[in-house]
Amino acid sequence: MEKNSIKVLCIDDHEDNLISLKALIKESFQNPVIMTVENGREGIRLALSEDPDVILLDIVMPDMDGFEVCQKLKANPQTHDIPVIFLTALKGDQPSRLRALEVGAEAFLSKPLDSEEVTTQIRAMAKIKASNQGHRIEKAHLAALVAQRTSQLEMELAERQKALDALEQARQLQVDEIIRLLEAKLRYQQKLEQCRHKAWPWSLNPTAWLARGLRSAKARELARLKARGLTILFPPKNTRRD
Repeated sequence: MEKNSIKVLCIDDHEDNLISLKALIKESFQNPVIMTVENGREGIRLALSEDPDVILLDIVMPDMDGFEVCQKLKANPQTHDIPVIFLTALKGDQPSRLRALEVGAEAFLSKPLDSEEVTTQIRAMAKIKASNQGHRIEKAHLAALVAQRTSQLEMELAERQKALDALEQARQLQVDEIIRLLEAKLRYQQKLEQCRHKAWPWSLNPTAWLARGLRSAKARELARLKARGLTILFPPKNTRRD
């Protein structure tokens, strides 16, 4: 007897076969959860709502045969990882076995069923289901980590781009300032060059012209002081004696 409970879905259009499967499973497993249906559509509905560990599926059924049921189960992400064991009354039916593998079945059993073989297959398929679930959970966890890391990298790249944009803006401001200073220097040099070629008063050079201007200013100041009676502060120049 198995210690851990197992959930099995049996799909067969013959009620007698379902009764036999149910009895066999109860005998081999402890506290199993067994669901039985007699058509493929109801089987798909239960697989979606109950998420069984294993599905025992008859091939020959009216309306929707086992191949079509399995194909629909494997096409749905919600039921894709549930192992399917096909049941058939035809021993050595090679085309049916190949077709079962093509639609995604994990195992194939022939009727009449051997209890030991059925138990072994159900146990193996339950392990496969648990492994598939573990891989799916691990895959989802890794996907979440990748998404989180991707988001962090995108934020870091955005911050770096923002810093680069700020540096580029500062560099452009510096370039503009340098250009402005160079233009001002160029204008100054142009004016200086113009001054060098300017015709100065009295045909003097700039230095002589400036000295003459200073003497004129001193003369004007002396005249102003004399008018106020302060000529004593400025004695007359020595005159040559005869």
